Amino acid sequence: MIKKVLNLFTKEEARKILEYYDQIVNEEIHEYVKSTIADGSGGDMYDPSTRDSEIKWLAEDVQFAKYTVGCHLNWHNDVAFQYHDKRERYHTIIILLNDDFEGGEFEIIYKPFGVHPKDFTDKTNEQCINTNLKAGDCLVIPSGMYHRVKQVTKGTRFSITIWNTSKRHINKEK
Repeated sequence: MIKKVLNLFTKEEARKILEYYDQIVNEEIHEYVKSTIADGSGGDMYDPSTRDSEIKWLAEDVQFAKYTVGCHLNWHNDVAFQYHDKRERYHTIIILLNDDFEGGEFEIIYKPFGVHPKDFTDKTNEQCINTNLKAGDCLVIPSGMYHRVKQVTKGTRFSITIWNTSKRHINKEK
């Protein structure tokens, strides 16, 4: 299921959210950190070729992201992340807080089965879908869906990402 919600917040509301969190991150003890990606083993690694942005965790499942010129997030999905309590990510919810930047498009793709993103070709990239998010828009995608943020070429892109998680329920035979 892919669901796009236009104007979840008005442009003015989105701007106020952006200013509020950016101010907290910049003025208080909190600082932006270079974002990491899950390495599939429950740990994180920093790989600027895959992801180059700054983030602040607002809660365990809520991330405030800042992409300045040159920053990007290459093809990935969000299911490799492992929580200590065995929860899994089921939905990724993206809220774009501004649109006064260039580049930085949020794209999704129906990944060809068995193809790792590092093996995506130009033909694969041609099959991606630009979600055309505007300030205040929200997009809900399955966490297993491959997505990316293209490189920002002008200005700064701000977004909030929220993950819907649940513990996996396995029926055990008696």
